This record gives sequence, C-alpha cells and structure tokens, in this order.
Amino acid sequence: MTKREARWATALHEAGHLVVAVRANRWRVKASAYVMDDGSGVAVFPHGLTRFDSTTATAAAERAEGLARLYPAPARQRRPAMPKPGFTAERIRAAASIESQQQAARACFTQASGDAESIAAWCIAGHETDPREWARRYRRVQAAARLAVWRYQVEIVTVALKLFHTGVVRMEGDEQDEAALRQRAKNRSQDDERADEATEHR
Repeated sequence: MTKREARWATALHEAGHLVVAVRANRWRVKASAYVMDDGSGVAVFPHGLTRFDSTTATAAAERAEGLARLYPAPARQRRPAMPKPGFTAERIRAAASIESQQQAARACFTQASGDAESIAAWCIAGHETDPREWARRYRRVQAAARLAVWRYQVEIVTVALKLFHTGVVRMEGDEQDEAALRQRAKNRSQDDERADEATEHR
C-alpha cells in the first residue's frame, strides 16, 4: 500500500466514524475528525449517543475502509495554500486554527482506546459470564455498522475526500426541536435495552 492509499484508507476510516455518529444523533451536535501527516487519525464523537449508536459508529470505520474498493484513492493530495503577503489576518488565523485543532486531536488520540477494545467492551458489558451473548451482540452491532455504511456511503466518501486533502472536517447535525430529539434519544436507548433483553431470552 502506498502512502497515498494509506492516507485514503485513514480518511475513509475516520469519515465512517464521523458520518455514522452524526447521523445517529441529529441533535444540533458538533463532531470532528482529523487525519495527521503521519497517517494516523482520530474522530471526536458528538455527545448524546446511546452506547449502541456509539459502538455502531466505532464499528463502521473498518467497514468504511472497504469503500476504497469502489472509490479509489484520489490522484494526489491537494495541500492547503500557505499564507502569502496580502492574505487577510482571518485566513492566517484559520490556517493556525487547523494546526492547533490537529494538535488537540492528537492528544485526544493518545488517550483513546482502540476501536476493537471499545466494541469488545460494549459486547461484554453486563454479560461477563455469557460468551454466547458477546457473540450475539457483536453480530448485531456489525450488522448495524454494515447497513449504516451502505446507507451513507456517498456522504462518507465526500467527507473522506475533504479529510484526505485538508486533514480536518467538522460536522453539525440538523437544527431540530430539542425536546423532540431528547425524547427520540430516550426512546432509542429504551429500544436498545429491549433488544438486549430479547436477545438474552433467545
């Protein structure tokens, strides 16, 4: 794999995290993702996700990498233009802001657990003595991730292209009624709990 292909895979990976997380919760959320020059990446999830939605967004990243088979890496990486004489102070501050955001994201990356560990923690939590339940929960979250990546693949690739070229993407959910969205989030959490209970009794 070339350096360009590796950066594209990272961009798809982080875009998968970001898009699925934001689409799971459109509650005026803000989320961001970064691809570093060394090829690493990190996505900062929005607040308000249920544990199942968060785990689905985590699992979606590996699935999103598979989109490289359908959408090959861009021909070359377009570097943002460096500030030149005559550039406004606002543009120079914007360039410095991206660098500072990437530094903050890198610090977050060093503290975060890996995707596999996060998925495993959700699968096992509350079912430590039942390995069959771990497997059922794993299949469930992987199926949800696969469906989400298929549903949002065009948006994932669009976000990945921006990540590939600029190294940073920020997304916001749709403006909707806050009370209604709080109720929807509560209902989704209850649905997740009922689904887990139904799985336990199979």
